[in-house]
Amino acid sequence: MAQKRAANLREEAALWDILARDLKREAKRIEEDMPRRTFVRPPTAVVENKAEDDKEKLYVRISEPARMMGIGKSTLYVKINESRIRVRKAGRKTLIAIADIHEWFERLPEGVGDF
Repeated sequence: MAQKRAANLREEAALWDILARDLKREAKRIEEDMPRRTFVRPPTAVVENKAEDDKEKLYVRISEPARMMGIGKSTLYVKINESRIRVRKAGRKTLIAIADIHEWFERLPEGVGDF
């Protein structure tokens, strides 16, 4: 009985292997028949509008000042923990005043040497 069950399992496994092989072949054939899609970048005017919007805001969320200052969010959190940049909380949102960003930038040391 055990030998017959083992033989049936081997036969079933072989059938599954054949099915998997056939499905892979069919998927490859369909993929080759489909036309290639190309990615089109959005116009750069969207980025310019974002910069104009930043000038009108009084407060921004954490990701925006990091982008504006050219630093990572983790670096920004370090500066916040060092009390170099003040934050305000509105519910669960952490906000930074645009004026505080400019104030922080003004306190940075000037570059020394030739670049």
